[in-house]
Amino acid sequence: FVQKQMESPIFSFRNGMETLVSALYGRLRGSIQLSCAAQAIHLRNGIVEVVLKDGSVLEGDRVFLTVSARHAAKLLEDIDAKTAAQMAQEMYATVAVVNMGWHDSVLKHAGFGYLVPSSQKQELLGVVFDSSAFTLQNGDRDQTRLTAMLGGIHHPEVEGYSHEEIE
Repeated sequence: FVQKQMESPIFSFRNGMETLVSALYGRLRGSIQLSCAAQAIHLRNGIVEVVLKDGSVLEGDRVFLTVSARHAAKLLEDIDAKTAAQMAQEMYATVAVVNMGWHDSVLKHAGFGYLVPSSQKQELLGVVFDSSAFTLQNGDRDQTRLTAMLGGIHHPEVEGYSHEEIE
């Protein structure tokens, strides 16, 4: 299964990406700490130390950061101030995602979806036809699932939109 998926440009799991998160949690259950914010990261004698907000320290040989570049920069200041300063200046774009679904087939054409060219100056970046692209996740044959993405580098104002404005 894994080898076949590596050859595909996109893939998903029958029960969605939660499958991956659940598998990782099951494998690492005794090592996972939830709701504990990192305050700093230090490197001492080849050991990575993550200082948590409550003052406790986690040690390891690797750290994977899944936070914004600005937040990572704060955490990495003590390890490499120059890189941290560069990271703090990194540009990023906010994208709002709206998932929609119908119990009926509402699309005239099947396909992956579409992108809106930036020359159109729309807040909508594109739409993925999830029910066509990831058919294993469909509850039934006539179901339609779509994901719309808004914002991006040309429309940073989307970051301040309320849920109602995004919908």
